[in-house]
Amino acid sequence: MTPPPDQEQSGISEALRKAVEATFSATAGSAGETRDRAAELLDEVARRGRDAREEVAKRGNEAREDLAKRSQGARQQVARHSQLAREEVTSRVEDELHSINERLAKLEAAIRGDRG
Repeated sequence: MTPPPDQEQSGISEALRKAVEATFSATAGSAGETRDRAAELLDEVARRGRDAREEVAKRGNEAREDLAKRSQGARQQVARHSQLAREEVTSRVEDELHSINERLAKLEAAIRGDRG
């Protein structure tokens, strides 16, 4: 004989309720473990984030120091080239003045020779 529909429905509801309670009971311990594991993972992510931030800061400082050294070297090189260029220009001007002086002396001597 089959049970009445109301009784059959309540039997199914009761079985479902018991299955849900059994599932919650079975997973309650693992939920705590999952929560602990999630906390551990979060701590690990935070630690790695701090480590990464420190590494980026360290590399940034190293790059800044390297750039300062390179720029100092470049300034010194520019100063050396500038000094060499000034010396070369000065030497050329002195040579040209000497040449003009010699030509002027010859012209003056020629003029004196014509007069005298």
